[in-house]
Amino acid sequence: MPSSHELRQRYSRLSDNKIMELAVREAGGLTVEAIEVLREQIRTRNLDHNLEKSIQAQRREWSDSDQAELLDEFRDLPCPICQSTEHKLNGFTIKKIKSFVLYGIRSSEFVVGCPHCISAKAESASKVTRLLGWWVLPLGVNWTIEALENNSKVRKHSSDMDPSDELRAYVEANLGEVVLLTRST
Repeated sequence: MPSSHELRQRYSRLSDNKIMELAVREAGGLTVEAIEVLREQIRTRNLDHNLEKSIQAQRREWSDSDQAELLDEFRDLPCPICQSTEHKLNGFTIKKIKSFVLYGIRSSEFVVGCPHCISAKAESASKVTRLLGWWVLPLGVNWTIEALENNSKVRKHSSDMDPSDELRAYVEANLGEVVLLTRST
């Protein structure tokens, strides 16, 4: 276990972006000493003071009602794709297949957005998949059908009033980032 002095030296060599990433994504797994050094670095570098909220979010116990409230706040943010606030945000995994006879590329992307943007991204991925997904043998057909079925479900549910299970899991796994986005003033 590194000492506070060693942590200060190590953290002082990190870029501002890495310090912010630690605060937003990794603070929950840091020791008390590392958190104090991280806070010092944030103050010393004059980084966004709201990073403290991200650190606190990852280090506290969240009740079900607190998580539901945070999820609602997150869903009221502007769409990260089109900036619209007309509809609540949701989140889904969109799948795409590209194949070229001897090999295929399967990709999945978790997309947070308004219903229109999620549906548009799912349709775009489906178009690519319909065109390029079939050609790798022997799995291309199965992969393509799986991706097209997934994207069809995404388009069907993108306008659901309730948040998807995927969005709930995303918020729970990314508390620091979600708190920074929703509670920054």
